[in-house]
Amino acid sequence: VGAGEWARVDSTIASLEQGAQESGTNGRMSREVGLPLARAIAAFGRQDYAATIELLTPVRPHAHRFGGSHAQRDLLHVTLLEAALRAGRNTLARALAAERTELKRTSPFNWRVTARALKAQGLDDEARQAIANADMKAAVQRAQHLSPPRELAVG
Repeated sequence: VGAGEWARVDSTIASLEQGAQESGTNGRMSREVGLPLARAIAAFGRQDYAATIELLTPVRPHAHRFGGSHAQRDLLHVTLLEAALRAGRNTLARALAAERTELKRTSPFNWRVTARALKAQGLDDEARQAIANADMKAAVQRAQHLSPPRELAVG
């Protein structure tokens, strides 16, 4: 998708469609997660953000069963959030951003995406506050990264 190799994308989706016809766990996982996720990523790449939202929303609650790392599963959430922003689904974007920020309040990324969602709703003062929070969280992270561990600190 990122390379725009649509023939390969379509071939991969066709293969997943075939696998989804199978009975058993692999077929079920293809139907419930793999195929909708592949279609959603393809839709996002084709800038069909409404389809991306429609395909990803039902996958979210059980995507963890598909496996992968936390970062890989997080990609699903970030893609859904970005699709909501790009589709102008500002209420959804704000809810998704708030959910991320509530789960990890120390993340500058979460605060920045919250600011984007707030700005999209015309809440400029709240967006500026979210950016200030992002900047503060980033500064704290930089300071912690540069500071020696406590057991090594002198004093």
